[in-house]
Amino acid sequence: DKVKRCEVDSLFVIAQKLEYISVDATALNQIHSIEAILQESERIISRIATACTLLSDLVDSELSHFGGDFLLKASILNLVTTCNRLPHIGRNVPVSSEVQVQVRNLVACEAQRLESEIEATSDWDKIDKQIELFQRAVVLDDFVSGEATARLSTLNRLREKKEGQVDEHLQSMISANNFKGIAEFLTPLAGSKDQIKKQRFQSFLDDIAFNLDL
Repeated sequence: DKVKRCEVDSLFVIAQKLEYISVDATALNQIHSIEAILQESERIISRIATACTLLSDLVDSELSHFGGDFLLKASILNLVTTCNRLPHIGRNVPVSSEVQVQVRNLVACEAQRLESEIEATSDWDKIDKQIELFQRAVVLDDFVSGEATARLSTLNRLREKKEGQVDEHLQSMISANNFKGIAEFLTPLAGSKDQIKKQRFQSFLDDIAFNLDL
């Protein structure tokens, strides 16, 4: 990914340089009577095409999926946006507005997947790890109209709400001495590496022991 970020940085610099020389190259290409100038102009135009192809390949490989290096994704989005402002280079690279919509949809789809995950499981370590990964996508906010931050806020609220509901359900089961299926909710806490979750697990065990002694 570091190599790809260097490629993006290099493309950012040469895109602007190539924009300036592309006008001259096009003009030189009209002078067919001077073979040397014609060859040089073709070489320049070929270099431009190669750079644009590289950028298009980066868009296809890095912006077609969620995850990976989000700083790299942000750099690619920035480069596409910059190139689109250059009239000669811009016509040969992906349209920035279309790419931004594509990435915004990726962020939205991943958020929806996580929302379903939160509803379906009480494995807090797994959920927290996925939310932490999603949080890295906030570096894309400038290109996706703040979609990542907005979705992250919703995910955190849902996670907090679900945890509260699970705790209430556990307390209700313990109070009623109804332990059927309780392991489903306690096992994730028991296996957690988080100290607070371990303390919650121990607290539930103490409550169970207390109720059984009544």
